Amino acid sequence: GGNVIAPYLTSLIDAIEREGYAHNCLLAEMYRDWTSDLRHTATKGGWGRWPQSLPEMELTERMIKASASTSEVAIVTIGRNAGEDQDHALGVGGYYLTDDELELITNVTSAFKQTVIVNAYSNIIDLSWLERFRGRIGAVLLANQGGMEAGFGVTDVLWGKVSPSGRLT
Repeated sequence: GGNVIAPYLTSLIDAIEREGYAHNCLLAEMYRDWTSDLRHTATKGGWGRWPQSLPEMELTERMIKASASTSEVAIVTIGRNAGEDQDHALGVGGYYLTDDELELITNVTSAFKQTVIVNAYSNIIDLSWLERFRGRIGAVLLANQGGMEAGFGVTDVLWGKVSPSGRLT
């Protein structure tokens, strides 16, 4: 990790759209608007001083239920900012999920038939919360730091093009 300035980034939603997979266009547009606001990006704070986690995009129970009425599967991503010169903190928003993250997962798993959690972080994180959602989360994927093509890597796994089993050369 560290402060890498990449020439481009492919987000999960970008990859889903470029690959032509069905998705909720309204939520995708809301997400783009949310992430284009610099208050919701890891650029705040400067080298080694980024917040451990960023605020969640607000999704009301009503919005989630409306999305579930047209979609069978929800993908929830959980991310953390940590890396070179910024160790992971043992606290809420670092090692532990925030209340907003837990509320999002609660609302999504209550509304959708299937929920997939994509964990995008470079350090360890508490997963004991999975027990709370036993039987309501169909899959958990550790995406780690995927680089500029991370979105395509995650979609390749989620849509079964490649096996998610990690191997070192």
